[in-house]
Formats: sequence, C-alpha cells, structure tokens
Amino acid sequence: MKTILVLGAGHSSPYLIRYLLDRAEERDWRVVVGDRDVEQAGARVASHPRGEVRQIDATSLEELGRAISPAEVVVNLMPPSMQRSIVHECLRAQTHMLSVSYATPDLLRLTDEASELGLLMLFELGADPGIDHMATMSLLDRVRSEGGRVVGFESYGGGLPAPDSIDNPLGYAVTWNPRGVVMAGSEGALFVKDGRIRALTPARVFEETWPVRIEGIGDLVAYANRDSLSYLQAFGLEEARTVVRGTLRHPGWCSTWLQIARLGMNSESLKISRMAGRSFADLVEMFLPAEVNGESLEERTASFLELAPDDHAIANLRWLGLFSRAPLGFEPPSVAHALTHLLSKKLPLPDGGRDVVILHHELEVERPGRGEERIRSTVIEYGDPQGSSAMARAVGLPTGIAARLLLDGELELAGCHLPTERAVYRPVLEELAREGLEFREERIR
Repeated sequence: MKTILVLGAGHSSPYLIRYLLDRAEERDWRVVVGDRDVEQAGARVASHPRGEVRQIDATSLEELGRAISPAEVVVNLMPPSMQRSIVHECLRAQTHMLSVSYATPDLLRLTDEASELGLLMLFELGADPGIDHMATMSLLDRVRSEGGRVVGFESYGGGLPAPDSIDNPLGYAVTWNPRGVVMAGSEGALFVKDGRIRALTPARVFEETWPVRIEGIGDLVAYANRDSLSYLQAFGLEEARTVVRGTLRHPGWCSTWLQIARLGMNSESLKISRMAGRSFADLVEMFLPAEVNGESLEERTASFLELAPDDHAIANLRWLGLFSRAPLGFEPPSVAHALTHLLSKKLPLPDGGRDVVILHHELEVERPGRGEERIRSTVIEYGDPQGSSAMARAVGLPTGIAARLLLDGELELAGCHLPTERAVYRPVLEELAREGLEFREERIR
C-alpha cells in the first residue's frame, strides 16, 4: 500500500483530498491528512476507509519527520513559510514532494541532490501559480511551432467572488489562505513593460494598477504579481518587450488595500505586545504620526493618506473594522496576523454564493510575412455553492493529477522543477480538459 501525506486541510484542500480518496481503493493508496486542526482534517476525510487523520504541528521538525517518513509522496498545502522545512525533511526521508507554493531559488538549487536520490520536488502546482504556467508553456510551444515569435506576454489570475455573489464594498471573498491575501504585494514586484524593467516597492504595487476586461465577467483591476523576471528563462521570453504576471481583483479592492499598505499594517515583522486588549483603532493610531491633523481617527487617517474624509477607501476601512474600538480578544503574533483574522471573519462567501477562478493569457505574436497577431486564452471556473469552491477545484485538481501520474509511474522526472516541464504539463492539461477545465482561445489579427 502506497501512502500519500497531504499536509494542510485548509480552504484549498477539499477537492484534492476527495480526488485522491476516490482513487485510493483501486490503486491501493492510503491518504493521510495532516494538520494542526484535527477536526477540520477529519471533516475533509469524512470517515473514508482509505483516509486517515493525523495531528501535525508542522513547525516541529521532529513531528514533521515522523509523518513524512512512511509516505511515498507528500502533497504540501502548508503556508510558504513552512516549505523549506518540508522539502528538507522529504529529502531526508527520500520522499517525493508536490507543492502549490512558489519555489525559491535556494530550493531549486537542491535539484542535484533530489536527482541523485531519484526524487521529484515539484513546485507551483496549483492554479496560479500552476495551471497558468502549464497553459502558458503549451500555448508558447504551439505558437513557436507555427513559426511565431512572442514579443508580448501577459498572464493574469484571480480567485474572486462571482459577479452574482459580491456582497461587500471591497468586492472580495476569502476562498484560499487568508495570510496570502494579506501578504500579497509585500515583496514588491518586477516585470517588463515596453522593453523597460519596472520595479515596484510594496507600497506601489497597489498604486500602479490597470484595467483588464474578461469576457463573461466584466471590467477587473490588475496589479503586478511578484517577480515576473524569474520566468523569462523558463518561458523563453528573454527578448519579449512586455512580460507581466498579474493578479485580478474586482474594483474597490486595490484602491482600499493600497491605503492599508501605505499605513504599513500588512507587516509580519512588527510584533506589538499585549495586542489582545487593544482594538484595531488602537493599532491604526499607532501607525499615524503624532502631528497629523483631524479630530476623529477617521479624519486623521484620511489626512495622513492625503484622502478626503468621505473617500470610498476610508469608508471601506471603516466597513472592514479598522476604526473599531472593540478589543481584539486574542494575541496575534503580528499586525498582519490580526488583519488575516479580520479578513476571515469579514469576507466569507455569502450563503448560497459561489466563487470564480479566472486564468487569462494575452500574447502578442509576430509572424514573418503575416504581420502581428494577438492571442487571448482564458479559462473561467465557477464554484458550486453546494459543493467544492472553484479555488479548491483549480488548486486541487492539477495537484491530484500530478500525484496520480507520479504514483502510477507516468511521471518519470527527478530533481526540483516547476510544471513548465513538458513531461508535467502535457498529461496534466489533457486530464484537466477531460475534467472540463479547458482554455478558450481567441485570435485577433
């Protein structure tokens, strides 16, 4: 019997766990779901005879090592901060690992060690990053085989409430790890625009936004997503004039989150003591200069941010609860953790609501003797209010497929990789299409 260890039972896990359990009897698998919250992990397994729940504190290397040791493959859904420890424990136990988190350069440099052990460490295997990478490589392969030269590349992804399920002024709902929502943009961004490398500080990521229209969804707002330059070589786009990876949001989010970033409240490095007895109003007050003008906290905040007191962003901060005088009632390790807790409470999907995952690519292609062409490739996946969210399906399905391919001996690859390898993206995209997750393409001359 082969053991699969799924680390993490959060928002993104239900579809993946169900996918693995549905195939466990036929393939003689045992699916172990490890999480600190055993009640939540138990709900994911739902007493399946091939499933098992294990309480794991992933911050303990000893506990992590004991859980990983008997597994043939580990599927990592833990927060990115835990990924390095998980990779090293998998190497120590000689266990394959699949992860939905971004790969860091230091982890990719472990490729020789993993190859010598015959192990696969496959990163960025969810929706974004994940399906977007695979669809990009497939599309680029096809364009190049037709003699085209890609001179512009834009890739967008977003996990959002569906347009018919927006019930708050920020136009957002938390359908994945809320910490990732809070920390978005905190590392700044790099991309290429019109032949020029652009570097955005964290405070400017949500300031330099632009509109993107998605057919069937409407007008959205995009912001630059992390380091697009790191994909130039992987995608073979070193000579392209524009290379941008962006994140999509409904109008209202970026203009509001910009003010939170300008205040500096999306920081994990600030450790404020005795936060349980403090309110969000107290925290906001701490970030304001003493000499800022205004009688009320809202007026002083607006003055500091150089906004009118009746600006929609100030109204959104009020709605979110940043001016509340109620004590937090718990002891978060940082201000960003307090914000994470707040978003989870204030921004769930409404009852009966559904989410949507959007992945959208735009390519500018030059063809010798045939002029230029713009290619748009889009997938829109809606969640089921009575079943899986679109986010859980879009993250879980490619990860589950990769796990099946690996355990069935159909993914003969070793080392540390992204899913930009043809051995990965071809079979995964083929099965995604059979599952109804297929890109729609439009070509404009």
